[in-house]
Amino acid sequence: MYTMEHLPNAVMQFNDNPISYNPLIARALGSTKSAIVLDFLNCNQRYHVSRKQLGTELSMSSHEVETVLTKLFNAGILKSKLGTIEIDPFFMDTITYISEGCGHIENHLEFDLLRSVDINRLHLKAIRDAGGSINAVILLSFLLSNLSDDDKLDRSKQYSDWFESHDTLWTGLSGMTSKEIRNAKLVLKNLGLVELRKEGFPAQVLMRINIQYLMDITWSYAQKSARAVEQTKHSKTRTNEFSIEPMRAFA
Repeated sequence: MYTMEHLPNAVMQFNDNPISYNPLIARALGSTKSAIVLDFLNCNQRYHVSRKQLGTELSMSSHEVETVLTKLFNAGILKSKLGTIEIDPFFMDTITYISEGCGHIENHLEFDLLRSVDINRLHLKAIRDAGGSINAVILLSFLLSNLSDDDKLDRSKQYSDWFESHDTLWTGLSGMTSKEIRNAKLVLKNLGLVELRKEGFPAQVLMRINIQYLMDITWSYAQKSARAVEQTKHSKTRTNEFSIEPMRAFA
């Protein structure tokens, strides 16, 4: 059913090129979206990019992009040149230093916990298309990265195994606040991507991921994007045909 290799390259690039999210950068800036933007610009060598490109690449609205850029411009991390955006060289080196783990302190709990996680861009785009938030995608990425090997490898399973849902742990891992974690978890629950239940006494909150549904909405979005790509190609072909016809009359 899921044959990603048959999708256009314009769609496949989102599956093949994950976004790296660094919680240390998010915590330092107080913004998860800012961390995603900076890491994307730096890791992908995209030092010159437009606001529209950022929104498209990272599935952010124009308002979200503008809010992030205003924050980063005011902090002196980004600067604008000839209508494009670039990272200040000093901050660029610092981000690379942190992203590559060079700032790791041996046996330091915070540095041991706050590790980068890869965000699948097809998951990002599918969940955003379904009404989910950036923080919900970040949390889901951490949840997926902590699944057992059996859950990761067994594509026939509809759900992951149940695991304890510790807000404190996910706050520590993700660099998000407790409120952001609660809201992200609620979004995932409302979308049907995770299920929660209480068990035992005192009651513990358990969580599991609906792996099959994540695959379903991702595949559905991929197909929709593929159709849009084909329609765009067809429209361009038709436009070229109409632009050539008048010239033939004078040949």
